[in-house]
Amino acid sequence: MKKFPYSLLLLVTLVLTATPVALAAEVDDSLEKQVYECTLTDLPKAQRLMAELRKRGEMPAFRLNCIEGDLFFNSGKYFEAITFYKRAYYDKKRDESYMMELLRRLIMCYDNVHNATSQLYYARKLLDMSTERNDSVMRSIALFCMGNVAYDKGRQDEGLRQMDEATRIMERSSYRSRYDQLYYYYATLVEKLQESSRNELAMSVLVKLDKLVKDDADQTGVPIETLENSRMKDIYAHYAVLLQRLGRDDEAAAYYKKFVDAGEEQYYDYSCIMPYINAKGLYDDIIRFSDLRRNFLKSVGDTMGYDMISVSQTEAEAYMAKGDYRHAAEAYRLVGKLTERVKSIEERGAMDELSSNYEIHDRELEMERTTWRIHMTSVVIIALVIIFFVVYIVYRSHVNNRLIVEKNKAMAKTIGDLIHRQAALGMPVEKSASTDETAQMEQDRALFERVRHEIVDEKAYLDADLSRDKLLEKLCIPKNSFSNLFKTFVGTSYSKFISDLRLEHAVRLINQYPNYTVEAIAAESGFSSVRTFYNLFAQKFGMTPTEYRTARQQNVDEMGESV
Repeated sequence: MKKFPYSLLLLVTLVLTATPVALAAEVDDSLEKQVYECTLTDLPKAQRLMAELRKRGEMPAFRLNCIEGDLFFNSGKYFEAITFYKRAYYDKKRDESYMMELLRRLIMCYDNVHNATSQLYYARKLLDMSTERNDSVMRSIALFCMGNVAYDKGRQDEGLRQMDEATRIMERSSYRSRYDQLYYYYATLVEKLQESSRNELAMSVLVKLDKLVKDDADQTGVPIETLENSRMKDIYAHYAVLLQRLGRDDEAAAYYKKFVDAGEEQYYDYSCIMPYINAKGLYDDIIRFSDLRRNFLKSVGDTMGYDMISVSQTEAEAYMAKGDYRHAAEAYRLVGKLTERVKSIEERGAMDELSSNYEIHDRELEMERTTWRIHMTSVVIIALVIIFFVVYIVYRSHVNNRLIVEKNKAMAKTIGDLIHRQAALGMPVEKSASTDETAQMEQDRALFERVRHEIVDEKAYLDADLSRDKLLEKLCIPKNSFSNLFKTFVGTSYSKFISDLRLEHAVRLINQYPNYTVEAIAAESGFSSVRTFYNLFAQKFGMTPTEYRTARQQNVDEMGESV
């Protein structure tokens, strides 16, 4: 669990004051405003309004996709948000002036899913576009993102220079979200400087952050009490940590008291204040905060998510530091149990129905236990039967699982090798040495190279809405010769060419990001649905994406090889 995500602050002003960009004057945007007004307070209602907005068909598709992306972003479903933002970004009918806003949204999404590669890719696009259009605000946003990534990759001085330049640009701007953007900049800089023990410099930035919050007002005009309290608790926490490190213990203690007195611990993660708590050994406070947070999560039905895992993890570490190993062990066991359950639900693609699934599962288990007790007539006989049955099942399962594991490991290695050897797939077409090649063949080759460049080099295959009609229209290629181009130059159909590229991309994502869910892999690779992704992956590779990831990890763990 993260504390209230700083990147969400960048969207709050947009969410509550969003204005359609370059839409037809006759479009009534009152329903759109209602969607944004509900997105932070009543998500189901916002989604119903969104469905009605689509049904009316009064807005262009790119704008509808952008609004729905905002809804998913604010509910923490960043991969779904990415899907809709990309649809808006690749829509040829989108308003060009809104393109940089879409890039900004994509950068925020990738920041939240910790995908620095994609984040940097879109930040560079935004930097190029903002430089071309002389837009200093968007240049600031791109520079800060690039500096943040550089810092996290170990290039601290370079990263800090870029983030400082971005901050100075934003300070001079009249950007409508200047307040929220500067809050994010200052807060991030304080954390980075504090992390690298540049405490004096971190303190100077924190003073600017404190002044910003006290002097400026939320430009949305809509009070967000939880957000404001979270901001102040961040400031108090940073003051306590930095003052303690600078030897000003009395002042640090006073700010820690302000942090505690601000209340609302149930909404807050404690990463900012943990250095102070660890230094002072205030582990009982962490245990108390964790109890409040856990009770709050239970009250809203969030008992099986990553927030609950983080609470239990924090509590376990506090008990360990106190030497209370019994309670620490209980907390760690709960962490393991919750982690396994969440992973299991993710594998089944049922994260959206987590609570109801577990309620049904628990009722079914209880019914099975009751039936078993009712029909128990002889404890000894049934116990012997169960023991024999379990031993038999375990033996058979062990034999079968061993065969399956070995088969999957070999298949995963084969897939890895296959992907490495597929350099020819999607590469420019080599010119034949045949002297009989006709002028028509040369013309066809040039046509296909244009198609290949658009699909492969421009990564159009990652767009789930890509179709041959779009390509035909964009590249002005005759429809009757389109299919023959693929048969002639790559020996396959258009649809299989696209699916092979997407599957190859999916394998690379699985290798590079083993913690991504299957849903995320499918969305990032351009598949319109998880079912389609599963079916095509299994047809091509003889195993599901989940089986491939598990088998590949076993190969890495056992032999340290790159699969």
